[in-house]
Amino acid sequence: VHVGEIRMVVARPFQRSGLGTALARSLVRRAVSVGLDKLVAEVVDNQIGAKRAFEKLGFHQEAVLKGHVKDIHGIKRDLVILANDVSPIFYSLGQLSGVFGS
Repeated sequence: VHVGEIRMVVARPFQRSGLGTALARSLVRRAVSVGLDKLVAEVVDNQIGAKRAFEKLGFHQEAVLKGHVKDIHGIKRDLVILANDVSPIFYSLGQLSGVFGS
C-alpha cells in the first residue's frame, strides 16, 4: 500500500478552531511514519474551510466528481479530490522531525 486516504469529521462547535488542521497534520505524521507515498482527501465543494486546511498542508486539487454527493436538502454537490505526496508535506510542515526519532 502506498496511498492513504484521510477521512475526518470535526463537530460544528469545534470548527474554525484549528482542530481540523491539527488532526490532518497528525494524520500526515502517521502516514509518514508508516511509509506511505501519497495521501488523498475528499471534500464537498462547499466545505471551504476543510479544503483550505488541506491546501495549507500542501494538498492540491486532483479531480472533481460532478454532482457526486447529495446534501441533506437533496442538492447535488461536487466532490473534490485533493492529493499530495507525503514527502513534500513532511518537509513543508517542519514540525514532523520527531517522526523519525531525530
